[in-house]
Amino acid sequence: MTSRTFLIFISLFLSVHAFAGESLQTSILHFWKTQQKTIGPQDQLSLIVQDLQTNQVMVEIATTVSIKSASLIKLLVLEEFLRYQAQQQPAQSTSSPKKQKSLIKMIQYSDNASFNKLVRQLGGLEKTQNLLRQHYPSTVLVEYIPDTGKTYQNKIVVEELRLMLHRLWQHRSLGDQFSPQANRQASLEMLWLMQLPPPSQIADRLYSKTCLAQDPHTQLWDKTGFVRGSNGDAGIISFQAKENTLAYIIVSVIWRRDHQSINSGGKRWFQKSNFIHRRLSEMTYAYFQKLYSSSSTCGSNLLAKHQNQSA
Repeated sequence: MTSRTFLIFISLFLSVHAFAGESLQTSILHFWKTQQKTIGPQDQLSLIVQDLQTNQVMVEIATTVSIKSASLIKLLVLEEFLRYQAQQQPAQSTSSPKKQKSLIKMIQYSDNASFNKLVRQLGGLEKTQNLLRQHYPSTVLVEYIPDTGKTYQNKIVVEELRLMLHRLWQHRSLGDQFSPQANRQASLEMLWLMQLPPPSQIADRLYSKTCLAQDPHTQLWDKTGFVRGSNGDAGIISFQAKENTLAYIIVSVIWRRDHQSINSGGKRWFQKSNFIHRRLSEMTYAYFQKLYSSSSTCGSNLLAKHQNQSA
């Protein structure tokens, strides 16, 4: 194959991906419009999807809007803590058992006291905010999270969560100032924490109670977050297609500016938004199955329905 032929092939490949990504976004927006009638017209969706084979972002919906972070901010603070730890103890490849226990509680069980303890170890709210700003300028950390979880001033944008997950998958979580080995060890520790099964009351919104869970070759690394007026999940999903293991990033948050307008403590809103997240995840999964010629039919009917109706 000549260099000119190769360049033409790459150009056509990326063009097909770009068209498919546009089709996925259009289908998702059509589905979301139908769901707003049942959840609330004032509710908004922030969603980003990235193909980790081509690094192409396939879906971008309100990706730079500042929204209530809930527990999603814990991923960014975890990364910052591992960076701090690598600076303080460069010879130690992973967290000590005592520290790891605290990290497990924060990620697997979404324990707020463990999160607050970590922030204090980093020097408190202001110091941690300054550290986060170096990598995630739109992230806002101004509140500790109480036992009730009711914190409304901490903010994230889904684009910065995508950036963090992308670096994580590439084993570059700490940054270029650290060695490849230190980056790899920190990234593997984060991935391990994110794959620990959560208790049933904080089940994920991307895999559990979806058809993805029926495929033993599909895996999820994620962190959820919920507070009244913000419900989301940020994760990486891997799957098999033609004996290859492929992966993509999906960060999905449903949010409402005026959280006080959600009645009855938000239980119904929480359940309905969970349902929407899971259907969005199935549509995205179906898109990647089709894109990479997999035989799975999970989510394909839902995706086809909204592709046809949005055409």
